[in-house]
Amino acid sequence: MTEASNEQLQEIANFLNAHMFRIRNEFPDLDGFEPEGSNTSSTGYAISTYIRNFLIIGINALLNDGEVDFDEYLIYNPALDEDYLNRMAVQEREIYNGLNLNQKKHYLMSAQQATHFTQIYYPESLWNGKGDAFRHGLWNALATTRLGIDLTQQLTTAHESDSLDPNYDNHFKEKEMDLFNNEIGSLHSNNLVNIMLINMEQGTLRYLNNLTNGSSGMATNASTLIPTNQ
Repeated sequence: MTEASNEQLQEIANFLNAHMFRIRNEFPDLDGFEPEGSNTSSTGYAISTYIRNFLIIGINALLNDGEVDFDEYLIYNPALDEDYLNRMAVQEREIYNGLNLNQKKHYLMSAQQATHFTQIYYPESLWNGKGDAFRHGLWNALATTRLGIDLTQQLTTAHESDSLDPNYDNHFKEKEMDLFNNEIGSLHSNNLVNIMLINMEQGTLRYLNNLTNGSSGMATNASTLIPTNQ
């Protein structure tokens, strides 16, 4: 992590002054939506957990010359780009290598912003659960607005192109789920965060049930793709 500049520190201070009260009282200003797993009131533990996680991820991004959208709660930290690059599928990386610098940034930014948002709001179902469904939908929605639907679909479909794990009989279910939610996300281009939350509530996105660890984990023989409102 690099040392914060005066401008970055001022940006952080401005955020704290301008947004903390609103976050605490309107948490999180998205039609009453609360983080997954919360069973507390709007002034209880869930809020402090949300604020803590958002600030930790957001401030770390700012200290690394990243970007924080305080209205949509989207965070991009360029210091984490290498991690995603290392996890790209072979075909995905080949397409990515042919992009210009601006397209590369926007693709990585979209993936990161979707991941951070999901980590904050859906921390209990990041693998094959509802959170994973939301992440893929938001990722593709963000990328589509920046890269267009054709290039986004090429990249995110290629992301699922690596061979199935021969030791994981239900691996194909994960790919089926991811490709379904990718397509749903790519159909949207405005008011993306709220649209994806509405898709979650209406069951437009899909997740896998009967996972190895409850709401998050590997698919099992009993896992089926079901709407996110169930």
